[in-house]
Formats: sequence, structure tokens, C-alpha cells
Amino acid sequence: MFWLWLSLALVGGLVGGFMVAAKLFAGMMKEAVEQAAKDKAADHDLLMHTFRRELGNWMFRADPDRYRALYDRARLTEARTLAADPADRLALLKRLASDMPLIADFDFVGSREHVTYSDALSLYSYDEIEEKYLDIVRWQSVQIADNPAWKYRPKPTSDADAEHIVEYTKRLKDTRFKKRLQETMRLYWFARTDEARDVDNDFFAVRYVHHFAENRYGIHLKDTNEFGLFSIFHGDDRDFESYYRSSPDFTEERVLDATVSE
Repeated sequence: MFWLWLSLALVGGLVGGFMVAAKLFAGMMKEAVEQAAKDKAADHDLLMHTFRRELGNWMFRADPDRYRALYDRARLTEARTLAADPADRLALLKRLASDMPLIADFDFVGSREHVTYSDALSLYSYDEIEEKYLDIVRWQSVQIADNPAWKYRPKPTSDADAEHIVEYTKRLKDTRFKKRLQETMRLYWFARTDEARDVDNDFFAVRYVHHFAENRYGIHLKDTNEFGLFSIFHGDDRDFESYYRSSPDFTEERVLDATVSE
């Protein structure tokens, strides 16, 4: 009888141990599967950000003000998608999956790594590129709303990026404006004469502006109707040149933040 109870106890222990081990193993497998899904979500999210960055870089360089407006549309698209009815999001996801069945289909540039973005995207209109950009935002927003693995992924847009776009747009426009002022002054030095210090043609006008300490020239870029100032101060051992945005009467001087490399 003793051996019977001992055998039953051993069998019970083995069965119980097996059940505990199976439960632990199932828990470990569940965690592993969930982690794998989160890792996959992180990888896909990184790819989408990369695809958007390629498109955004091209659009921003082509027209910074239009890109700034697009980013505002992207923020609204994100908010509406996240707040939409689940059935509407499912319909949107089906539409995106029909247009782009594979993750690779979101790569709108799709060129060799050495081909410039402007060349790779030359076949498409700005409107088409904008819509592709917004589709990526839609896809990311749907995933965040409905895919548990995406629950803690950051949203496609942010307040910080929206604020940075405003500041960076000014810097890019100032950089390009300064380059135009420099080129205009090079043409001015070539065109002016001792008898005619002011130059006025179909493209620009430059006139001398009186200043108590510097030699100043008011510049009017006629195609964009922008006004700037060029000043030069002759020091003891070197000359100091400065460029500013200005008003039509050249009484204002706004310092340029020309710090973007192109």
C-alpha cells in the first residue's frame, strides 16, 4: 500500500510540475511573441519615418511654405484618423493595403542610393508626392489606434516638429535670400558706373542709401518683390559686410539667420 501511495504521489508531482512548467513556458512564449510584434512595429515605424523624411526633404527644399502647410494638414489627418470610428479606420486600412500591398510600396523614391531625390521624384507632381506623404501618416495612425504592438509608438507628427518647421523655414528662406542679395551685388558692381551709382533694370534695382558710418545699398528683387540692404564698413585691416531684410524705403533692417547648408 505504501508503494502505491508513493507512486501516486510521484505521478502527481510529475503532472503538477509539468503543468507549472507548461504554464511558465506558455507565459514566456506569449511575452516573446508580444516582444517580437513590438520589435516589428518599431522596425516598420522607422521605415515609415524614413520614407516620409525622404519625401519631406524634397518638398521642403522645393517650397518650404507649402511644406509647412502640408505638415499642418498631416497633423489634422493624424487627429481625425485616431478619432475615427474603428469601422472607418478598417475601410481606410483596406484602401491603403489595396494601393500599397507591401511595406516596400510606401517607398515612393524607390531609386538607387546615389540618385538624387529631385531626379527620382521628377516623374511625379508635387500634389502626388503630398498625397503619398499623407498616406504614410494615415497608415501609421491606423496602426497606433488599432494594433496593440503599436500602442506606445510615437505619433507621426508632434508639437516640437511643428515649432521647428516655423523656425527652420525662416532660416532656409533667409539663407536663400542672402545668396540672392550677394549675387545681385556682384551684378551691381559690374553694371554701375562712376556717373550712375544706382542701377535699375527689369530684374533688380540697387541704390545708394545714406548712413553715418557705413556704405549702404538698398536692393529690390523685382520677381519676388523683396527688399534688402547690403552694408560695408571699412575697418583698419579688413572690411565688414552685412546683409539684412528691409522695407521698400530701406529704413528697416532685419538680421538674417542664414545658417542652412544646401
